[in-house]
Amino acid sequence: MDLERVGRYRVLRRIGSGGMGEVYEAEDTKLGRHVALKFLSSLLSSDSQALERFQREARAASSLNHPNVCVIYEIEAHEGQPFIAMELLQGDTFRQKITGAVLAVDEVLDLAIQVCDGLDAAHSKNVIHRDLKPENLFVTDRQQAKILDFGLAKFAFDAAAGPDSPTVAPSQLSTPGSTLGTLAYMSPEQVLGKALDVRTDLYSFGAVLYEMVTGTRLVQSQVTGAIFDDILHKPSASILSNNPKLPKDLDRLISKALEKDRELRYQSAAELRSDLKRLKRDLSSRASSGNIAARPSHKRPLTAIAVLPFENANADPSYEYLSDGLTETIIDELSQIPKLSVVARSTVFRYKNRELDPQAVGKELNVGAVITGRLVRRAEMLTVAVEMVDTANGLRLWGERYNRRAEDLLAIEDDIGRHITERLRSSLTEKSTSRGRRRPTTRNTAAYEAYLKGRYYWNKRSETELRKGAEYFEQAIALDPAYALAYAGLADFYIVLGWYSYVRPQDSYPRAKAAALKALEIDPNLAESHTAMGFISLLYDWDTETAEKYFRRALELNPKYAPGHHWYSDFLAANLRLEEARNQARCALELDPLSLIINWNMGWMLYFSRQYEPAVAQFKSTLELDPNYLVTYLFLGQAYVQQGLYDEAQAAFQRAADLSQRAAVSLALLGHCQALAKRTEDASKVLAELQARAQNSYVSPAFFAWIHLGFGSHDEGFKWLDKALAERSNWLVWLNADPKYDPLRSDERFARLLDKVGFARRSTGTS
Repeated sequence: MDLERVGRYRVLRRIGSGGMGEVYEAEDTKLGRHVALKFLSSLLSSDSQALERFQREARAASSLNHPNVCVIYEIEAHEGQPFIAMELLQGDTFRQKITGAVLAVDEVLDLAIQVCDGLDAAHSKNVIHRDLKPENLFVTDRQQAKILDFGLAKFAFDAAAGPDSPTVAPSQLSTPGSTLGTLAYMSPEQVLGKALDVRTDLYSFGAVLYEMVTGTRLVQSQVTGAIFDDILHKPSASILSNNPKLPKDLDRLISKALEKDRELRYQSAAELRSDLKRLKRDLSSRASSGNIAARPSHKRPLTAIAVLPFENANADPSYEYLSDGLTETIIDELSQIPKLSVVARSTVFRYKNRELDPQAVGKELNVGAVITGRLVRRAEMLTVAVEMVDTANGLRLWGERYNRRAEDLLAIEDDIGRHITERLRSSLTEKSTSRGRRRPTTRNTAAYEAYLKGRYYWNKRSETELRKGAEYFEQAIALDPAYALAYAGLADFYIVLGWYSYVRPQDSYPRAKAAALKALEIDPNLAESHTAMGFISLLYDWDTETAEKYFRRALELNPKYAPGHHWYSDFLAANLRLEEARNQARCALELDPLSLIINWNMGWMLYFSRQYEPAVAQFKSTLELDPNYLVTYLFLGQAYVQQGLYDEAQAAFQRAADLSQRAAVSLALLGHCQALAKRTEDASKVLAELQARAQNSYVSPAFFAWIHLGFGSHDEGFKWLDKALAERSNWLVWLNADPKYDPLRSDERFARLLDKVGFARRSTGTS
């Protein structure tokens, strides 16, 4: 068989071989990416059972789309030899990683959580792997776990029709692809030939975990009958018998995974993952205290804290800006303390205007203490009551009441931060409780109040409230021309104004740039302004090198700045560094788990990675936080479009249009979907509506291009994309990454467009 050229693939080298066949590295000449080609051996290609197993692997794995499952691109045949084209991975199998070595517990937990993520995705699609072992688990050079080889996978609902054929039937013991190594990781029900469900994978993975932390195989016997007897009857050895220093909770976890009675075992990968995450958290907390043993709650180190939204106890809601602003300022102040984890604003503000039990919220947020506050303003007097509550027992750790004149607001804020820091000193080292570099502020109380009002309205995100916020930022600047944060706020306003295409790019981004540069002139170490400059350099200047320098500097200055990780992920996605983009998005999500925009952004990165089902799941998860979050519907609809689910997509876009008073972007995506679905009359009406609107207000040319592309009118689409290019539309930054442009990628006009935006034509794979 000639293997220099296989269809559109150019074979580069042989990677290895196994019982089922051989694997080669190849270049996909059409998409410009490197892939792995797995060929069924010529000896087995005529074996109907082997061929079915081979095809089953392709069907099972290709039905999944998850970052912890090796991606299957297609199954084809070359000169009569079936092959699978799959994701090319760089790294080691778990077998290679654990041979002659025992992994650290924290590394085991990190990898195990990822494997559970992949298993949960497979099981949710009714796919059981049935052959989990160290050889079928992989860790990339970037420490990402991948599940491989679904050659024995079976859809769970098949099992409902009757018991599976025993995987260890005598006829299989001598066939390629079935080894004693495979047998050693089988569940008891698999050995007995019973109908299998997802719990068989959890047992097998428990056996892998056992080996990862002890360095020895769970089943030591080498003879088939003895292996079966051990699996069915021999109690599993404790990991502590190999290493007494291992955590007892880890021993209990692995023992539960290895229960011979599957009713007593973990019932789902999600349940196992929760225990792994809980153990990782607890071990991390104990390690930071330097003492694994439990401590009395009043001496437990407060390494994580949440500041809940301060209550505005005034009858006048116009003082909301004051209570919200004070909350944000204290969060920012405490975030400067090294080694103290402070829950981000977006997450804690999910609890605003709710009756709260601070202890319950603290446990929900997984922090050691919660700070609550209440603010009352009467004429020129301001009263702020603050207290800190221990999450473990609900006891009051500290409290203070501040009665000052309203003009002393800055002093109150400073005192609160200093008193909380002093209270934390008993938990953290002296060095750790230094408040770090103070955030640039103003001594002008009126300027500070104007800034707080600006942020309050900016967070609302509608065009009307954004513009109101900008007025307050400008007011703060007028009152104190050296107020760096006010310039940073103004830059953020213009960025969002341009991002949502409320105005022409040239009317927003140059002004954003001027404000951000002024903020950096006043304070070169302001992470927010470095992040803003990174985004402006990406969206308007189309200067990727400069953009990345700004993003990296922002995260050097403040590694805990969730929006910095969020916006950097967008930059990485635009440059098709998709795995890095997903990692940055996850980092932002860990820092700010209840932020709507950051939850949405995680789905967006999955969408760009062509992982549409996980993207849909993430968007739906975001909508559980807020069913009316507009931007989520826009991108949920796009994920549905890429799956060909046009009815679902149209419903999502229609909901976005309803929520936004028929914003142009929602109409453009609706029209694009309708055109693709051959609902020509509906799409034409939407196009006409946008054309009429463009007579009186700004509509991005990119929006017209989308609808024409939906119609298949590429010439008209390119005409509008050229207009978008002329005005430096931020939507063109996503040309390389956005799947909606896939039909244009073979057109030379698209290559020229990319070149003008500053991007080379690249593969759009799921790297």
